[in-house]
Amino acid sequence: MRLFGKKEAKGPEPTPTEAIMKLKEAEEMLFKRQQFQQTKIDKENASAKEKVKKKDRAGAATHLKKRKLYEKALDVLDKQLMNLRTQIETLENAAVAKEVFDHQKVYAAAMKGIHKDLTTDKVEEQMMDVQEQMDIHNEIQDALTQSLPGAGEELDDDELFAELDEMEQEEMDQQLLETDQTPLPSVPMTAPKINQPAAALSEEDEELAKLMADMS
Repeated sequence: MRLFGKKEAKGPEPTPTEAIMKLKEAEEMLFKRQQFQQTKIDKENASAKEKVKKKDRAGAATHLKKRKLYEKALDVLDKQLMNLRTQIETLENAAVAKEVFDHQKVYAAAMKGIHKDLTTDKVEEQMMDVQEQMDIHNEIQDALTQSLPGAGEELDDDELFAELDEMEQEEMDQQLLETDQTPLPSVPMTAPKINQPAAALSEEDEELAKLMADMS
C-alpha cells in the first residue's frame, strides 16, 4: 500500500456560477473583517486622544502603536478584497463569454441542419422548376383568353371614325339651325336726338348786350 506520492482524486470542476458564489462568500467575509478592523482602529485612536487629554503620553503612545498595527492589517485586507473583487469580475466576464459561445454553437448547429439539404445546385434547380411552372401557367392563361371562332368580329376603326364624324356634323347642323330660329332684338328706326351745343355768340353780339346792360 503506497502512502507517499499518491495523487489525490480530484472532484468535479465547479461551474462558473458555483465558483462566483464561493468568491462572493469570501468577499463578504473579508468585508466583515475589514469593518471589524476599522472599528478597532477607531477605538485605539479615541483612547489615544483620551490619554493625551490626561497628559498620559506613555498610554497615548501605546494606543497609537496598536492603531498602527491594526492599520497595517487593514491595508492587507484592503488588498486582498481588491484582488478578490477583480477575480470575481474576471470570472463573471468569462462566464458571459462562455454562455455567448455556447449560444453561437447552437446557432452554428442549427444553420448546418438547415443547409444540410440546401445546396446551391438544389436552389438553382428549384428556381428553374419554378420558372418553368410560371411559363406553363402563362401559356394556359393565354390559351384561355383567346377568342373563339365566330364569337365576335373585329371592329373596323375607319368605320367607327366615319360614324363619329357624321355624328359630330349632325350636332353642328342642329346648333346652327337653333341659332337661325332665335329672334334678334328690335332696332330703333329713327336716329336718336343729339343735343347740339349752343352756337357761340359773335363778338358784336357780346358788345351789344353789354351796352344794353349799361343803359339799363
